[in-house]
Amino acid sequence: MILPNLNERRVNAQLATWAGSVFIIGGQTSPMKMANSGNEAANFIQNYNNRQLLGTIEVLDEKRRKWKRIGREHGNGEYAGLLPKPNYNHAVCGAQGHGIFISGGESNPYEFALIKIDDVDDSQILAGSFTSHQRNSAKYIPYANHRVAHSGHQMHYIRNKLYLIDSRNPPSQTCSVFNIMTEQWTELHSFTPVPRSYTSSAHLGDVIYMLGSSEEQNSLTQSLQAYDTDSQDWLQMSGLPPSCKDFQLCVIKIPMATGELGND
Repeated sequence: MILPNLNERRVNAQLATWAGSVFIIGGQTSPMKMANSGNEAANFIQNYNNRQLLGTIEVLDEKRRKWKRIGREHGNGEYAGLLPKPNYNHAVCGAQGHGIFISGGESNPYEFALIKIDDVDDSQILAGSFTSHQRNSAKYIPYANHRVAHSGHQMHYIRNKLYLIDSRNPPSQTCSVFNIMTEQWTELHSFTPVPRSYTSSAHLGDVIYMLGSSEEQNSLTQSLQAYDTDSQDWLQMSGLPPSCKDFQLCVIKIPMATGELGND
């Protein structure tokens, strides 16, 4: 399936899912096209180095097959960025009953806030079919800033808690957990069995999966580990054939037809 183009070309943006919808948040402007000649290559590099930061948000309307902007529109059809400060390499995470949380980033590393859209039943799969009133009602609600800077990290929403998995260098074993109900952070200083940096993580159900990264400076690892947030146990799983870092991990459910596994 070919998805529609964004309203703004962007790189280093972040995707979040909330209310059964896909949002793209912030990032940097992207060059118009790849280079096919020496002059085009020079122009491409210049445009790439002169990328501007974006504070805008778009949501994919799957029924109408188009991206729609979130936030208030000016009279000339332009949209003001919903983020108070354009940002990239931040972390975003949808949380049912709340909205989309946003954390850190290169230009605002201490940021922690909630993007909230009024009058939305986010227990339903809306597939981006928000009304213009709902899109215009979006608010940026700041929380207390992080105590330390965060960039290039990930967040996971599990049972009214946000798990912030850092990607800092030198390697670290810490994880920050935010209780949404009490609005309190808890630091887990020995969260991972080994120190990690440049970690990619994803969650499915109550389990957070962490793959690849560097366990020591300039030393890559192939290990895949899983953390059960309910039992607070770590599981060692099969790793990757090549050691790697600086990539993205995604975990999905694959439905199986009745009887596909047999009756044994």
